[in-house]
Amino acid sequence: MDLFFTLFFFILGLCFGSFYNVVGLRIPLKQSIVSPPSRCPKCERRLSFLDLLPVAGFLLRRGKCASCKKPIAIMYPLMELLAGILFAFAYLQYKTQPTELLIALLLISLFIIVSVSDTTYRRIPNAVLLTFLPLIVLCRIIWQMDSWYSYLLGGVLGFALLFAIAAIKPGAMGMGDVKLLGVLGFGIGWQNVLLTLFLGSVIGLLVAIVLLVSGKVKWKGAIPFGPSLCAAALLAFFYGDRLLEVYLSLFIQL
Repeated sequence: MDLFFTLFFFILGLCFGSFYNVVGLRIPLKQSIVSPPSRCPKCERRLSFLDLLPVAGFLLRRGKCASCKKPIAIMYPLMELLAGILFAFAYLQYKTQPTELLIALLLISLFIIVSVSDTTYRRIPNAVLLTFLPLIVLCRIIWQMDSWYSYLLGGVLGFALLFAIAAIKPGAMGMGDVKLLGVLGFGIGWQNVLLTLFLGSVIGLLVAIVLLVSGKVKWKGAIPFGPSLCAAALLAFFYGDRLLEVYLSLFIQL
């Protein structure tokens, strides 16, 4: 049964990943996620059922529009595949803990949408954050009444830390990132917020180095921080305790 449910969550992630591509691309432009139906951005041809198959559609079309033959952005299948892999991984990690599994799926969903939105437009829409915030808060309050304050503190601390950075050094941090870490904090708790900020900075730095070396951005160009924060939050959520143990053990040995 494990194999069946792992495959189920993988396929579920692929389908949601396809939908999250649409959300990440349309919500920042204040467009409907339902209408008009998905079309080729080059020739405006309405996508067929085959085109809309997550990952498979991209492979069957060999990465090109069936009509105008223009290349399809690699971001679409990558986000779908990433969502599928992460959904399946979350199931394997928390198959006996439904609350944590649900939180993991919400955090993964937020990660995919923010990655699409922030890398495309350098924006993290309030509409996205306001959708996930009550869902995450309700999960923590309803099923974890004994420790809800830890997650409340996580949300407040996450917002306050980046807000302080933004206030001290204007322009160093976007308000979308500030609000994003606040939402993530409600899901991961205050201990993991600190770890997320550290890991997010490391991931962001590595991404910046790769982009600079490859010539994708200039030295003082804007680099989206939202995807790095979300990736770090997932690492902290899945492996926070172990990472903190390793980190603290370094000081004990010294």
